[in-house]
Amino acid sequence: MTGPLASLHALDEWLRRGIPRGFADRPVAPDVLRQVLSLAAMAPSEFDLRPARFLVVREAGTRRAIRSAAYRHPLVAEAPVLVVVLGYLNPDLDGRDAPRGPELAGRIRTAMTPLGRAERAERAGRGGAVAAGILLVAAEAAGLAAAYIDNLDRAPLRLALGIPDDHVVCGIVAIGHPAARADFADPPGLDDVCFEEHFGQPWDPGA
Repeated sequence: MTGPLASLHALDEWLRRGIPRGFADRPVAPDVLRQVLSLAAMAPSEFDLRPARFLVVREAGTRRAIRSAAYRHPLVAEAPVLVVVLGYLNPDLDGRDAPRGPELAGRIRTAMTPLGRAERAERAGRGGAVAAGILLVAAEAAGLAAAYIDNLDRAPLRLALGIPDDHVVCGIVAIGHPAARADFADPPGLDDVCFEEHFGQPWDPGA
């Protein structure tokens, strides 16, 4: 298989591996981790503001503190790398107006300036979630395993990691070499989750 369908076939294989049940006692190569994070940092967002931020944790003591905030999730203890995915509330104030150009910078100011904290937090969270998804897929493409964990006690996590108030905690991506994987659970059929023109109206892939 060649062309675009080959890439989709590879992506299908990665997604069907199943989430890791445990991680092997092997480090993640720094160059691989850098490449995976570089791809996640490219996650698209409205106006290309890219609010996602990544806090990489590898020290055992810090991982133990995170595990407590993750309600003692076993993968948090086993993963050699934890990436805490954050969303920055004020990416429009990062001083990058010049590279964006005056027209886009003006549109950003018009859209973002009136927003309150709650609206900015919601946008930041969405941007971080998109980046977390790309991080998961990129890790699998690199031959690693990754799991997303978002059931967190965020207040002590913020305290332990020094996360500032202008960032929301989206979740944690645990990354490593898999020791075992859970069986892949088939997703619902597209007829159950995909509609056309109006919610509940079946879609027609041949239209």
